[in-house]
Amino acid sequence: FFFGVSNMPDTAVQDLLGEHLLEGTMTLNTANILHSAKYVGIYFSAHWCSPCRAFTPKLASSYNEHLKNDGIEIVFVSEDKTEAEFKDYFKEMPWKAVPYDSSVRGNLKTKFKIDTIPKLVILSPDGKVVCQDGVKAIKDDPTGKSLLPGAKKGWKQKCSKCTIM
Repeated sequence: FFFGVSNMPDTAVQDLLGEHLLEGTMTLNTANILHSAKYVGIYFSAHWCSPCRAFTPKLASSYNEHLKNDGIEIVFVSEDKTEAEFKDYFKEMPWKAVPYDSSVRGNLKTKFKIDTIPKLVILSPDGKVVCQDGVKAIKDDPTGKSLLPGAKKGWKQKCSKCTIM
């Protein structure tokens, strides 16, 4: 359902997410990790947040069953209070993460005006926001087909805060 979408440009991803991301316990180059992503979802969440704890397994299921295969990569941005909480929570996630000690975490929170969590912001191939309310969109449609431009119909109705850039 991604009509003519090219891969995420390395510079857009790196500018927003920083030079390195975590994949499991490994620190890897952002451009290398996300070079084949068509879209990137930035997932703001925390171990201590009960709505986050309820949504994360749903997002993981959607990611494993649909999103990853369709070229949508997820990057976790922790709002945990300690690095130990971050590490414990991140073990449950099948996607990438911004390192806990990175200043990028605060920069992303400010850029996307994050004041509540969980929050999932979907970025287009050029790094622009395609959907500001990915949590609602995934709850409404776990396949993600209604989440992005190029869906056959109705994606805007499914995600009321989404805009086409």
